[in-house]
Amino acid sequence: MDKQIITPKQLADFQRQLVSQERSPGTVRKYLADLESFVRWLGGRPVTREEATAWKAHLTARGYAPVTVNAKLAALNTFLRFAGWEDCRLRFLKIQ
Repeated sequence: MDKQIITPKQLADFQRQLVSQERSPGTVRKYLADLESFVRWLGGRPVTREEATAWKAHLTARGYAPVTVNAKLAALNTFLRFAGWEDCRLRFLKIQ
């Protein structure tokens, strides 16, 4: 399997797709901000299910509310589907 690195071109293409799907400007901005946060956290490492799971744990450990973590995962999962990296998608946290 090729290394799955998120590139600026992929982010731009993803943004164009969100706009073409008539997502609200706020949603587009939030999804891109969440993805850029994930990319910074990765620090150049390839995207894997294990890395995505570690990011989810990192967010939880930092004290983010489950609803906030799930919103960030929604952005990530949408991008992963777009990129064809379905094997890296994550389940949402249970909200009680």
